[in-house]
Formats: sequence, C-alpha cells, structure tokens
Amino acid sequence: MLKKLLKNSKDNKRDYPFIFYTAVLLLVLNILKLYLALDYKDPILFLEFFWFCNITFFILTLTTIFLQKDTIKTWATIIFTTAITAQGIWIIAFILDFLNIYEMNRIENFVNLLQNNASFLNTIYFILSLFEHILLIPFALLLILKFGFDKKAYKLLILSMFMLLSFSFAISPENLNINCMKHACDTNATEQIFTFDFVYYFKEILFWLFLHSLTFVVLKRVFKD
Repeated sequence: MLKKLLKNSKDNKRDYPFIFYTAVLLLVLNILKLYLALDYKDPILFLEFFWFCNITFFILTLTTIFLQKDTIKTWATIIFTTAITAQGIWIIAFILDFLNIYEMNRIENFVNLLQNNASFLNTIYFILSLFEHILLIPFALLLILKFGFDKKAYKLLILSMFMLLSFSFAISPENLNINCMKHACDTNATEQIFTFDFVYYFKEILFWLFLHSLTFVVLKRVFKD
C-alpha cells in the first residue's frame, strides 16, 4: 500500500509538477494553521480539523499528492461542487457586510480578532484562515480543468456531506459550532455545552444536501465532455 502511494506521488510529481507542488504547499499551510489552533482555539485540535475548509483541504491535497488521476477527478468534483455552495454563501455574505448592504458584523469581528489577539502567531493563523477560504475553490477548479468533472461522483458527494454534517452535529459544543450545525454561523455562543436540536439538524441537512445537489446538476451541464 505504501509503495503504491509513493509510486503515485512520484508519477504525479513527474506528470503534473505545478499541481503537485501547489498541493504540497497548501497541505503544509493547512497543517501549520491547525498546529497554531492548538494555542489559538478551544478546546482541542481535532475538532478544528472537521471544519469544512480544513478537512476538504486535507482530502484534496493528499489525494492530489498520493492518489491516481481518477480519484483526484472524483474528489476535485465533490469539493468544488460543495465549496461553490458553502464557500460561495460565505463569500457573498462577507462582501455584503463589507459594502454595508446587509450588516452581519463579520468585518468588525475580524478587526476585533486581530486587535485582541495581536501576537505574531495569532496574526499568522488569521492570514492562513483567509488564504484557506480564498484558495479552496480555485485549486479544486484547477484540478477539474486538468482531470475533468466526474459526473458519477454524486452519490459519494451526498454521502460524504451527510457524514460530515452529522458528525459535526454530534461532536461540536455550542461555542465551537463546527460547520454551523448547532446554530446559525453568525449567532454567538460562549458556553462549551452540548445540546442536540434535531429540528435544526434536519433542516440544515435538507438545506445543504438540496443546494449541493442543485449545484452538481448545474455543473454537470457546465462541464460537458
């Protein structure tokens, strides 16, 4: 197994050097960000890992480095489709807040974050978080343009997103709110307690799986063979 992974890595480095080294760089940056989370976030590192951006970056970069073309194609399709939906909403909300069209205090929260945690390492963590949100979609798109859009990836997409959201709901305390599965992302909670609002859970599951499904159908038409 290890020999196979190392052979794939060698082949990928030879055949797609720019993509390979980009994946390596992004993987290193993500590992650094999660390492900084040990001191910066509460309570433990493995919970931070399950945020959508973190886990998808790991999957996408590790797949690109160690697995074969067909598997890269499948995961690039899944992550690009889901990131367009999830990150797209986050980016639009950020822009609307920046333009004072719809105030959600995101810009203010980021400014306060830097002012209240002005150490060098905390600033680096903040910068890496921004890069992570900015680069996920372009990198996944780069892989799709190189390897193609996997039109058979829908079932795995739905299964993987259902598992991630359900797991986030199960493990996250109120104050961490991993993948916003405890309450709305812009709702603040400070208590490290576990509550299980199953009405909210099912609403979020249905909402996100519907949006991901709709996005997948649209992208199938966009990326025609």
